[in-house]
Amino acid sequence: MDQNVIVANVIIIVIFIFVIFQGIQIVFLSNRTEETNATIVETKFANANGTKFRNSNWAVVSYKVGDNIIVSKNRIQVPMDAKSGQKIMIRYYKNSPEIIATFSIKKFVIGILVGIVFIVVRIMFQKGILK
Repeated sequence: MDQNVIVANVIIIVIFIFVIFQGIQIVFLSNRTEETNATIVETKFANANGTKFRNSNWAVVSYKVGDNIIVSKNRIQVPMDAKSGQKIMIRYYKNSPEIIATFSIKKFVIGILVGIVFIVVRIMFQKGILK
């Protein structure tokens, strides 16, 4: 088997595992979460140098649950241009409101689309269209 086909197979398997994991979380944990607006308290780049190339922006957020203002224990990935004070939509776990749920339908759909692209690329390698 061609090395390109093997690499494509490995990528497809990893994507498939990611999509299954997201799907399971959506099905079994969605009813255990609540959606709310949150305010970004602080942002931090994954790479310390702050460059936007191959970097991501991670935020601590605060949000109201009942009468309490909660500051998240975990950081969530936000757009690169997100700033402190900006409002975003988040999901938190009802039984642990300080923990933000990181699964989403958007990640699930994007995973499926990326998987389809790699399946097409694999077929093209296998038929010799790509080399």
